[in-house]
Amino acid sequence: MIPFWKDKALLEGHINKKLREENLLTGEGKITSLAPNVSVQIGTTEGHLCAGYEKLLTLGYRGIITEAESYQSRLDKENNDYQERYNFYEAVKIYYKAAKEFSQRFSVLSLEMAENQSDEKRKKELNNIGAMMDKFTDTVPETFYEAVQFIWFTQNIINITYQRSVVALGRLDQILWSYYVQDIKNGEIDKERALELIEELNLKLTWNVTVLPTDFTLVANALGQNTQTITIAGIDSNGKDATNELSYLFLEAYRNVKVLTTDLSVRIHNKTPREFFENAIEVFKHTSGIAFYNDEIIVHALQNTGYSMEDARNYVIIGCVEPTGQGNNFSATGRMFINLPGVLELTLNNGYSNFSRNTDGLKTGNPGEFITYDQFYDAFTRQLKFNIEKSVMIAEVGDRVVMNYFQHPIVSATLDGCLESGKDYVCGGAKYNYSSITAYGFATLVDSMYNIKKVVYDEKLMTLPDLIDILNSNFENNEVYRQKLINNYDKWGNDSAEIDSLAIELWDLFTQEVSKNKPLRGGRYNAGAYSMGIHVMEGILTRPTADGRKAGRPISNSLSPVNRVEKNGITAIMNSIAKLNYDYAMNGVAVNVRLHPQNLESQENIEKFYYLLKTYFEKGGMQIQPNVVSTETLKDAQIHSENYTDLIVKVGGYNATFVDLGIPIQNDIIDRLENKF
Repeated sequence: MIPFWKDKALLEGHINKKLREENLLTGEGKITSLAPNVSVQIGTTEGHLCAGYEKLLTLGYRGIITEAESYQSRLDKENNDYQERYNFYEAVKIYYKAAKEFSQRFSVLSLEMAENQSDEKRKKELNNIGAMMDKFTDTVPETFYEAVQFIWFTQNIINITYQRSVVALGRLDQILWSYYVQDIKNGEIDKERALELIEELNLKLTWNVTVLPTDFTLVANALGQNTQTITIAGIDSNGKDATNELSYLFLEAYRNVKVLTTDLSVRIHNKTPREFFENAIEVFKHTSGIAFYNDEIIVHALQNTGYSMEDARNYVIIGCVEPTGQGNNFSATGRMFINLPGVLELTLNNGYSNFSRNTDGLKTGNPGEFITYDQFYDAFTRQLKFNIEKSVMIAEVGDRVVMNYFQHPIVSATLDGCLESGKDYVCGGAKYNYSSITAYGFATLVDSMYNIKKVVYDEKLMTLPDLIDILNSNFENNEVYRQKLINNYDKWGNDSAEIDSLAIELWDLFTQEVSKNKPLRGGRYNAGAYSMGIHVMEGILTRPTADGRKAGRPISNSLSPVNRVEKNGITAIMNSIAKLNYDYAMNGVAVNVRLHPQNLESQENIEKFYYLLKTYFEKGGMQIQPNVVSTETLKDAQIHSENYTDLIVKVGGYNATFVDLGIPIQNDIIDRLENKF
């Protein structure tokens, strides 16, 4: 099979070929094919959305086919897009007929296994499964068990048919609530059985893995488990608290199972029940992995991007940390990435990249001629705009190819807008359409820009060319000076007014420049800041930076401060981050903080942490994902990995088993400040 795919694969055979034809990609090899220069990294259009399980539970497989037939029969043959839309509906029907047949095969298998089963309890289970899977071929789920099974079975089909799914399941505590209430009332189920089914679902979601090339095992899991996120709690479409009994059961299941690939995203608002909030915090006693999201910030920002109030209130988290509508949009949240310290490097070297050994950035001018800070800042701004625009051009090439070669009817049929418009979601068929450019190394950029302002322009200790020479030499024979850059100037994340003001300015510059661009499908580009673990690799590719970072060292992770620059405690960190404006950052942010486990040993400390997070959100914080693990434990896990196979950590937006991570990213997590209070 392999020879057949030569020059036909989506990335190498189609997208990269087109990028080279348009001179947007010049380097050879695996890494350079993903990074046209030190600043721009190519992402993907695959996955990163929330399937429309509410719609699918209502219609079922047969209902989707019927709806596709109805729309298909009403097409006007005189319209120019008749054939394209006809083919889309035909593809939907083919996929969902296959889903029916797939379900029937499982039904037959279960009933055959039941006939040969001597254990009466297991025999009954198999017969129930057989009957349920047969039911799915013709009608819709009616019970809580059936709804959970139907969601998992469909998610399994998506994983099979997708390149790499990263498909979120949505607000399952809301989606499943009516089934749960009905079954409790009818005596069909109790809390213990519901909890067992939720635990089983979480376990199933850990089964789908993608074997990653060894290049990526330094910065990610050796096996790439798909991030299939579940969102719970928050407000409902009317703005009222939506926390229910299932919200608590999902927390309990997460604590019991310690699932690593199922990110549990907990929505918080100003009227979230304190009991639930503290219950979520207590889960960290048993496992890291939960992330908290601020409804007050996110709902408003989603409306700012074009969502209706009702749809914004019903947002979910997809991928790592990205807020989107539920079952109604394609935001391409993993589309493009930008290394912000790389943008600064290109500015300082007049567009030349040490990574590619070419001038592949914008020639912003001789740095020796940047007499004032404003001139230097203007050059950086022009370089940033250039690389954002280059990212958009690259994305458009890939998007066109995907529209022609990589549509997804199985998922599209579940999304609001696609069946109505007769278009696949990759072609703009969904109700809402966006794309994304996500930042790496924001804090490294802020600290570096601040140092340049102070050293070169305010204190005039040296010229900009002199500083550039020191950086490009990797601080050779300048260790004393490097330590001054590290220790003599403020660093972002300490609630210091001057550097926080610069951070706000740079953040607004980046996020608003991104939002000025429009993808082919419509809508707009959204900015974000999360790094998965790629900030470690980016550090290998990026020259030394003016904050004192040497070559090869990681740049800052996600939207967190540079490791170990925090001098004023966790409250100062959160104060600095909460000052940023997130209206244009709807591709999501990841804020990583690490706490010593003793912080959650007593009820008093849980209450302290509750008030800490509550105040952070009230002051404007958008997201936070704590790791509750000591430095001592992490170091011991590196030595005695066999004793820590269930140690879960947050990397840069996603969960991972610590012992499966590469040593460089393990060291980066260990290097993060261990906060105590």
